[in-house]
Amino acid sequence: AVIGRSRPVRFAILGLIVPPYGFALLYARWEVTGAARRIQSCSAREICRLLYHSAWSLMWCVPAITYTIIRVFEHEQEQTEVQRNLFPILVIHYVVTAIGIGIGLFY
Repeated sequence: AVIGRSRPVRFAILGLIVPPYGFALLYARWEVTGAARRIQSCSAREICRLLYHSAWSLMWCVPAITYTIIRVFEHEQEQTEVQRNLFPILVIHYVVTAIGIGIGLFY
């Protein structure tokens, strides 16, 4: 199946909504900030601020990474008939997705 064999894996695809939302939120905040607050010089403070925002951008990718791990494990199960328990990976994916949604809504 394209989106997964089991119900939890199919439900995990909803977590892929978080990264585009996060990037759109960061871009909207950057756009609204205006030219006065954007990087105007290459001072150490501005470079640190840029790295801070870049780190947050990478954190928004974590649900996509965990979903990729889930799909790779599921594909390996189909190929080798070795049953691995996807439950811990699914829990990590759901928790990371919930944290991303919470940050997007309340931060």
